[in-house]
Amino acid sequence: MPADSLRGVASELAWRETSFGRASAYRSAPWHRLTGRPQGPVLRHYLGLFAHTSEQVYRFPLASETGAPLFACQFNPQPALAHFCLTASEGGLLLLADTRPGQLTTGRPTTEDLPQSYSGWMAHANAIFDVQWHADGRRALSAAGDQTIKLWDVETHQCTARFPAHEGSVKACAWNPTEPNVFASAGRDGRVVIWDLRCASRPEPGEDTALVRVYRPSDVIQNAHSVLDSLAGSGTGTSGLVGTGSITEVTKRKRPSTPTSSPARNRVRSIMPGSPSAGRSPTRRLAKPRAGVGPGQSATSVLYIPHSPFCLASAGVLNGTVKYWDTRRLGRHMGQAHPQPTMACPALRDYQPTRGLASLAATPDGSRLFALSLDNSIHMYDSQNLQRYLGALTGPNFKCASVYLKMSISPDSNYLASGSTTGDIYVWSLHQPLSLAPVVLQSHRREVSAVSWSQARANTLASCSDDCSLRVWEINWVRAAKIRSLRSASRCSAAQQGCGALDDDDFGCAA
Repeated sequence: MPADSLRGVASELAWRETSFGRASAYRSAPWHRLTGRPQGPVLRHYLGLFAHTSEQVYRFPLASETGAPLFACQFNPQPALAHFCLTASEGGLLLLADTRPGQLTTGRPTTEDLPQSYSGWMAHANAIFDVQWHADGRRALSAAGDQTIKLWDVETHQCTARFPAHEGSVKACAWNPTEPNVFASAGRDGRVVIWDLRCASRPEPGEDTALVRVYRPSDVIQNAHSVLDSLAGSGTGTSGLVGTGSITEVTKRKRPSTPTSSPARNRVRSIMPGSPSAGRSPTRRLAKPRAGVGPGQSATSVLYIPHSPFCLASAGVLNGTVKYWDTRRLGRHMGQAHPQPTMACPALRDYQPTRGLASLAATPDGSRLFALSLDNSIHMYDSQNLQRYLGALTGPNFKCASVYLKMSISPDSNYLASGSTTGDIYVWSLHQPLSLAPVVLQSHRREVSAVSWSQARANTLASCSDDCSLRVWEINWVRAAKIRSLRSASRCSAAQQGCGALDDDDFGCAA
């Protein structure tokens, strides 16, 4: 880039760091739409300005005293409450951090700092693997290793509902964005379960004498990601087609007959609103998993596809298959030992455990689906047609060797961030994800389990790690320049003195 162009970029960045510039630029539109400059170099330079200081590092004494890693984090979706970030730990704690400037006076809070920096409470008797805010910003779900999901009033720390149906750890949960009473969960038992708050429930006494509603599942998908998919070598044999404003599926092969299911007939089916449903609901009862096929075939992630309210995506740890399920009529999968998905991406021919999927993410516009794979890459699909593979996102030294890792996509669909087992955060530009290398944010000392973009502040990113800390990253060119300068000076001084360079993890920036 010419020198005059670089000076122009620097001056514009300086203007953006003023209070007026931040309010009018960062919160209104992404960088490339404002400047009109070529996307590639400018976007990469923009991502390289992410940084944090010691005031944006949250070390929770309730978690760090026991050394419990943090497994999940998510910003509040309501603009007025967007500064609250909910975090979950391996010890069963839910931690609510207020990330507004000045709320945390030190990078290592003491007990006296708790009222103004964060609050926490014991939510489960086992590790919490996922948290999901409700759209109202007042309630949140927690999925844990005690085989239950709980619904919380975050302000009062009260559990208002409990959802027991899994026979293993619950790995993930997701709200339906168009149905505020419906959500789905995925567990280590291989089940994908759909819940509806409008369905029948029974009260039971809570810990604080308050009544807790206990719900029954509205639908249960047994063996959602079965080992039979891998043994078959071709998955479900489904193929996706894109219709006008709908997602349809054609089943090309007949499913082999089993004692618990009949062959599937060739059919075309739509899973968008207004499409007719065929057949009657099966008997509403849970089918017992077959020996050697049930537990252990972990379903690791569930996700409702944006703008397709009845399309639920799921992923598993056995192979690299993503499946779509039709949730238009609840209860349709009850009693089926191996239900057929509506659509599935091509399964791997050779079963390899390292090709399992850890998590799913979709762009807010519903155009692309991303699957974080244990083969150290992120696979990209057309979300309307899983048969259309768009490529793999990789990066230098990017490692995904854990099913606990999660991804997050910015609200403007421009950037994808992912944790890694190396302790770094990788951020890709989704305008040129295959041609541009990701920006690497360095600060954490151990595996980064989860990342979360703020839905109200597109220039803000949170990350949590096995080092028991939550860090809030923001675009700040002054801080980024200072941190790079300090690190460079530290390396030079260390080289002259023959000792190690200063590595203070209270400060973070792009590599």
